[in-house]
Amino acid sequence: VDSVGQNGLKMVIMKNSIIANLFNDKQRILNINLSKNDKKEIRGNIDLFHFPIDPISTVTLPIVELSTGKLNGRLSLSGTMDDPLFSGEIALYHGNVKIPDYLSRPIVGATGIVRGNGKKLSVVNVCGTCGDGLVTGYGDILFSKNKFDRYKFVVSSDYVPAHFAMSIINVEGKGSLNSFIFEGAPKNFIFDGDIVVDQANIDINTNQLGKSNTKKKKS
Repeated sequence: VDSVGQNGLKMVIMKNSIIANLFNDKQRILNINLSKNDKKEIRGNIDLFHFPIDPISTVTLPIVELSTGKLNGRLSLSGTMDDPLFSGEIALYHGNVKIPDYLSRPIVGATGIVRGNGKKLSVVNVCGTCGDGLVTGYGDILFSKNKFDRYKFVVSSDYVPAHFAMSIINVEGKGSLNSFIFEGAPKNFIFDGDIVVDQANIDINTNQLGKSNTKKKKS
């Protein structure tokens, strides 16, 4: 398979190996170099060169949206085709994270490290800003054999611009997160933790109860 124009894929597939390069605007952003033996044991590397983080949103949407960030580094693979093992390290920088159901503003300028850790990828030293607050976190991306299984992240912040809706009640204000967990798998999302909201604006939409007005309360 050859590239098309400035963007595209160049790939060479042989009996026991694969070499692939992905280009964007004539710049290589991905290199895959893998081989296997007769026992299906694999060896090789996946190199990322300022690779855009956007495609990862396919497994985090609609709850969490990742955008604008870049990934740079190398993951090495070993083990077998059916049960691969990861090692190596990838850096994340300039990432934006939107969690619209809970935060009224995105987490911006996110940085972090993705480390291969056997059968999972560990994400550590995550740091970004949301409004005037600093957000930190860590987590894991888990695999079942050779397929993505789920992810789990824990975030904390002394200040976030919180926003969430519960039935007829909409809450918006200054909040804090203490080890707030969000976990996801294909078509399944779990949130666990507390968002403590101070100086909140609370809208109670009575229209949904068959009435014609909306009451607002500030606390």
